[in-house]
Amino acid sequence: MKNVGMIALPSLVVATLGFCVACGSSKSGAEDSGSGTPVVVNGGFEDGTVSPWSPFHSIEFQVGGAMVHSGKFSLAESSGGGSLYQDVKGLEVGATYEVSAFIAAAPGSTAIAQLAIADTAGKVPAFSPVVTPTTEWQPVSASVAAIAPGTIRIHLYRYSGSGTVYWDDVQIRHK
Repeated sequence: MKNVGMIALPSLVVATLGFCVACGSSKSGAEDSGSGTPVVVNGGFEDGTVSPWSPFHSIEFQVGGAMVHSGKFSLAESSGGGSLYQDVKGLEVGATYEVSAFIAAAPGSTAIAQLAIADTAGKVPAFSPVVTPTTEWQPVSASVAAIAPGTIRIHLYRYSGSGTVYWDDVQIRHK
């Protein structure tokens, strides 16, 4: 673990948020919700697929219905360390955005998890608290200001430990 500010972060996050900038996706990661605010594409995994989310590092995952916060599907990160990430484009430069998600775990799981967001220039990362999820769904969130070119990267991290971590209902809102 490395200490950043007041919280201890797994070395994987500290080492990869900047590096991950180079592992971009050609998918836009943004849809207009009708209000002019971009949204997280397939943030509830209701497409039944992981697309347009991309894996980072050695994470094993699938979309399924074993445990859901809402709808029929959620993302299950079952082993390994890493994340699934998505770039959300079209944000207002200088505006602050909050990204939120719901997280839970299979019974007996010990894996820890964290929501991480950063501008794609790798300069302004923000993190939710590190969580050891339980079988009860709990919200996690973090906020970041969008800088040029108005794109942020959302990571759904699973770190060390055993068991499956579930993510659902990933959203972004202008603060």
